[in-house]
Amino acid sequence: MNIGSNLEGVGDFTSSEKYYKQALEIYKNNFGEQHTEYANCLGNLGILYSQMSDYKSAEQYFKQ
Repeated sequence: MNIGSNLEGVGDFTSSEKYYKQALEIYKNNFGEQHTEYANCLGNLGILYSQMSDYKSAEQYFKQ
């Protein structure tokens, strides 16, 4: 997840999205959807999509 955050910070949103989604799947598979880190990943993806002006996708992640 830190790689995604770092890439987001330098404006590489496409790569950031890839790493956030990878982290999301890892947390889901290993800890389940009720784990706090899974929720953090959802929030990070929501923020990322907001920065990309993809508000529809951002809303989907914020609502999960």
